[in-house]
This record gives sequence, C-alpha cells and structure tokens, in this order.
Amino acid sequence: MAGVAGASIIGASLLLGGLIAAVTMALIVSVLVVRARIPEDGAIGVVGQGLFALGVIGVSLQSDPRALAHILFGNPLTVTGTDVAVDVAWRCLLL
Repeated sequence: MAGVAGASIIGASLLLGGLIAAVTMALIVSVLVVRARIPEDGAIGVVGQGLFALGVIGVSLQSDPRALAHILFGNPLTVTGTDVAVDVAWRCLLL
C-alpha cells in the first residue's frame, strides 16, 4: 500500500510503485533475517505492517483519499457481469 500511495502522490505508475515497495520489503526482510537474526515470520510481520502504516499515512495526505481507496480496496459497484464470469471461469479451471 505504501508504494501505491507514494506513486499516487508523485503521479507515477501505481503498478511501478507497488513493485518498488514489494522489492523494498523483500530486501528489508532479508537484511533483518540474515544480519539481525530475526525470525522470518517476525520480520515479515513487522515490515509488512510498517509499510501498510506508511501507506495509510500516504492515503490520508491525498486531497481526495476516497479515489485512492477505491483503487486499493476496490469498489463493488464497478464490477460487471463479464468480471464475474471471468472470475467464475478461473475458479472452475483452478479447482
């Protein structure tokens, strides 16, 4: 969420912002596990929640946080019949 919120603030690609945040999280977790000898699950939890908190702060800094919240969490009113059909098809295929 931090990457998407940050990308939105500077006007960059939301996908790129999310990708950068994910890679950053992986690197920070790796450093904590290898150098600080923190268990993997603990490092993932702390770093993940920290980045989520930064994302919430970033969303609150937006002039209209509702617009970004719809991107991050979705808006059920925008789901079409085609979206539902594709989702059902994928679920049937994967099961």
